[in-house]
Amino acid sequence: HTGLSHRLGFVLKQEALFARSVSGCCGDRAVPTLDRTDATIFAALHGIQHGWGRLGWVVDAGQLLTHPDLNIDELLTRATAQGTRTIVGLAAALARDTLGFSLPAPLEKLADTPKVQRRIADATAILTADGPVVNKGATRLLRLQLGCWDSPLQVFEHTFRTLFTPTEPDYAAFVLSPWLFW
Repeated sequence: HTGLSHRLGFVLKQEALFARSVSGCCGDRAVPTLDRTDATIFAALHGIQHGWGRLGWVVDAGQLLTHPDLNIDELLTRATAQGTRTIVGLAAALARDTLGFSLPAPLEKLADTPKVQRRIADATAILTADGPVVNKGATRLLRLQLGCWDSPLQVFEHTFRTLFTPTEPDYAAFVLSPWLFW
Protein backbone atom coordinates (compact mmCIF):
# COMPACT_ATOMS: atom_id res chain seq x y z
CA HIS A 1 0.00 0.00 0.00
CA THR A 2 1.20 3.48 -0.74
CA GLY A 3 -1.46 5.20 1.34
CA LEU A 4 -3.08 5.00 4.74
CA SER A 5 -6.68 5.14 3.59
CA HIS A 6 -7.65 1.48 3.59
CA ARG A 7 -10.66 0.20 5.48
CA LEU A 8 -8.88 0.05 8.80
CA GLY A 9 -7.27 3.45 8.42
CA PHE A 10 -10.19 5.19 10.14
CA VAL A 11 -8.44 4.41 13.43
CA LEU A 12 -5.37 6.39 12.46
CA LYS A 13 -6.03 10.11 12.58
CA GLN A 14 -4.04 11.34 9.60
CA GLU A 15 -3.46 14.87 10.92
CA ALA A 16 -1.76 13.43 14.00
CA LEU A 17 0.22 10.96 11.86
CA PHE A 18 1.60 13.76 9.71
CA ALA A 19 2.37 15.89 12.78
CA ARG A 20 4.46 13.02 14.23
CA SER A 21 6.06 12.02 10.92
CA VAL A 22 9.82 11.75 10.63
CA SER A 23 12.12 12.13 7.67
CA GLY A 24 13.38 8.98 5.97
CA CYS A 25 15.56 8.35 2.94
CA CYS A 26 14.25 7.00 -0.33
CA GLY A 27 17.19 6.83 -2.69
CA ASP A 28 18.80 10.24 -2.47
CA ARG A 29 15.65 12.05 -1.33
CA ALA A 30 14.34 12.80 2.14
CA VAL A 31 10.67 11.80 2.38
CA PRO A 32 8.21 11.97 5.28
CA THR A 33 7.45 8.62 6.86
CA LEU A 34 5.61 7.32 9.91
CA ASP A 35 7.38 7.46 13.25
CA ARG A 36 8.37 4.08 14.67
CA THR A 37 5.30 3.77 16.92
CA ASP A 38 2.83 4.62 14.16
CA ALA A 39 4.64 2.33 11.72
CA THR A 40 4.35 -0.53 14.22
CA ILE A 41 0.61 0.01 14.71
CA PHE A 42 0.12 0.39 10.96
CA ALA A 43 1.97 -2.91 10.30
CA ALA A 44 -0.38 -4.64 12.75
CA LEU A 45 -3.43 -3.03 11.10
CA HIS A 46 -2.19 -4.06 7.66
CA GLY A 47 -1.71 -7.66 8.78
CA ILE A 48 -5.17 -7.88 10.29
CA GLN A 49 -6.73 -6.33 7.19
CA HIS A 50 -5.46 -9.26 5.13
CA GLY A 51 -5.83 -11.97 7.77
CA TRP A 52 -2.05 -12.26 8.21
CA GLY A 53 -1.97 -14.21 4.95
CA ARG A 54 1.71 -13.55 4.20
CA LEU A 55 4.64 -14.46 6.39
CA GLY A 56 6.39 -11.24 5.35
CA TRP A 57 3.74 -9.20 7.17
CA VAL A 58 4.46 -11.13 10.39
CA VAL A 59 8.20 -10.54 9.86
CA ASP A 60 7.64 -6.80 9.35
CA ALA A 61 5.52 -6.54 12.49
CA GLY A 62 7.99 -8.64 14.49
CA GLN A 63 10.96 -6.52 13.46
CA LEU A 64 9.12 -3.32 14.36
CA LEU A 65 7.86 -4.71 17.68
CA THR A 66 11.35 -5.81 18.74
CA HIS A 67 13.30 -2.82 17.43
CA PRO A 68 15.54 -1.40 20.19
CA ASP A 69 14.41 2.19 19.46
CA LEU A 70 10.69 1.38 19.91
CA ASN A 71 9.22 3.03 23.00
CA ILE A 72 6.99 0.22 24.33
CA ASP A 73 5.15 2.46 26.80
CA GLU A 74 4.32 4.94 24.03
CA LEU A 75 3.22 2.07 21.75
CA LEU A 76 0.86 0.64 24.37
CA THR A 77 -0.48 4.08 25.31
CA ARG A 78 -1.18 5.00 21.69
CA ALA A 79 -2.62 1.56 20.88
CA THR A 80 -4.93 1.80 23.88
CA ALA A 81 -6.07 5.30 22.88
CA GLN A 82 -6.74 4.13 19.30
CA GLY A 83 -8.42 0.89 20.32
CA THR A 84 -5.76 -1.20 18.58
CA ARG A 85 -4.24 -2.85 21.65
CA THR A 86 -5.61 -6.31 20.75
CA ILE A 87 -4.42 -5.91 17.15
CA VAL A 88 -0.89 -5.05 18.35
CA GLY A 89 -1.07 -7.98 20.79
CA LEU A 90 -2.04 -10.33 17.96
CA ALA A 91 0.89 -9.11 15.86
CA ALA A 92 3.21 -9.68 18.83
CA ALA A 93 1.83 -13.17 19.50
CA LEU A 94 2.17 -14.17 15.84
CA ALA A 95 5.75 -12.86 15.66
CA ARG A 96 6.68 -14.74 18.83
CA ASP A 97 4.82 -17.98 18.21
CA THR A 98 5.41 -18.28 14.46
CA LEU A 99 8.91 -16.89 14.02
CA GLY A 100 10.42 -17.02 17.51
CA PHE A 101 10.79 -13.27 18.03
CA SER A 102 11.82 -12.44 21.60
CA LEU A 103 9.37 -9.80 22.82
CA PRO A 104 9.81 -7.21 25.56
CA ALA A 105 7.98 -8.16 28.78
CA PRO A 106 4.97 -5.81 28.32
CA LEU A 107 4.36 -7.20 24.81
CA GLU A 108 4.76 -10.78 26.11
CA LYS A 109 2.04 -10.03 28.66
CA LEU A 110 -0.20 -8.49 25.99
CA ALA A 111 0.34 -11.44 23.63
CA ASP A 112 -0.75 -13.87 26.35
CA THR A 113 -4.08 -12.18 27.17
CA PRO A 114 -7.16 -14.38 26.62
CA LYS A 115 -8.61 -12.04 23.96
CA VAL A 116 -5.41 -12.15 21.89
CA GLN A 117 -5.22 -15.94 22.22
CA ARG A 118 -8.82 -16.26 20.95
CA ARG A 119 -7.85 -14.15 17.93
CA ILE A 120 -4.85 -16.44 17.36
CA ALA A 121 -7.34 -19.30 17.00
CA ASP A 122 -9.36 -17.26 14.47
CA ALA A 123 -6.21 -16.38 12.49
CA THR A 124 -5.08 -20.01 12.52
CA ALA A 125 -8.46 -21.14 11.16
CA ILE A 126 -8.06 -18.74 8.23
CA LEU A 127 -4.44 -19.62 7.52
CA THR A 128 -4.90 -23.39 7.68
CA ALA A 129 -7.94 -23.48 5.38
CA ASP A 130 -7.34 -24.55 1.79
CA GLY A 131 -6.71 -21.99 -0.92
CA PRO A 132 -5.52 -18.39 -0.93
CA VAL A 133 -6.58 -16.14 1.95
CA VAL A 134 -8.93 -14.12 -0.25
CA ASN A 135 -10.89 -17.29 -1.07
CA LYS A 136 -11.14 -18.62 2.48
CA GLY A 137 -14.33 -16.82 3.21
CA ALA A 138 -15.03 -13.23 4.01
CA THR A 139 -16.96 -14.36 7.08
CA ARG A 140 -13.87 -15.82 8.79
CA LEU A 141 -11.79 -12.75 7.99
CA LEU A 142 -14.53 -10.41 9.19
CA ARG A 143 -14.85 -12.41 12.42
CA LEU A 144 -11.12 -12.07 13.00
CA GLN A 145 -11.17 -8.34 12.27
CA LEU A 146 -14.24 -7.60 14.39
CA GLY A 147 -12.90 -9.64 17.29
CA CYS A 148 -9.74 -7.55 17.42
CA TRP A 149 -11.34 -4.19 18.05
CA ASP A 150 -11.18 -2.93 21.61
CA SER A 151 -14.53 -1.08 21.68
CA PRO A 152 -18.07 -1.79 20.43
CA LEU A 153 -18.05 1.53 18.54
CA GLN A 154 -15.04 0.35 16.52
CA VAL A 155 -16.85 -2.90 15.71
CA PHE A 156 -19.79 -0.84 14.41
CA GLU A 157 -17.51 1.49 12.40
CA HIS A 158 -15.62 -1.41 10.85
CA THR A 159 -18.84 -3.24 9.98
CA PHE A 160 -20.31 -0.09 8.44
CA ARG A 161 -17.17 0.56 6.38
CA THR A 162 -16.98 -3.06 5.26
CA LEU A 163 -20.58 -2.99 4.08
CA PHE A 164 -20.48 0.38 2.35
CA THR A 165 -16.92 0.86 1.04
CA PRO A 166 -16.51 -0.29 -2.56
CA THR A 167 -13.73 -2.79 -3.30
CA GLU A 168 -11.93 -3.70 -6.53
CA PRO A 169 -14.52 -6.36 -7.46
CA ASP A 170 -17.26 -3.77 -6.92
CA TYR A 171 -15.51 -1.39 -9.32
CA ALA A 172 -14.86 -4.23 -11.80
CA ALA A 173 -18.59 -5.02 -11.88
CA PHE A 174 -19.28 -1.47 -13.06
CA VAL A 175 -18.59 -1.30 -16.80
CA LEU A 176 -18.78 1.94 -18.71
CA SER A 177 -20.43 1.96 -22.09
CA PRO A 178 -17.99 1.59 -25.05
CA TRP A 179 -19.38 4.71 -26.73
CA LEU A 180 -17.72 6.77 -23.98
CA PHE A 181 -14.26 5.78 -25.29
CA TRP A 182 -13.98 7.32 -28.75
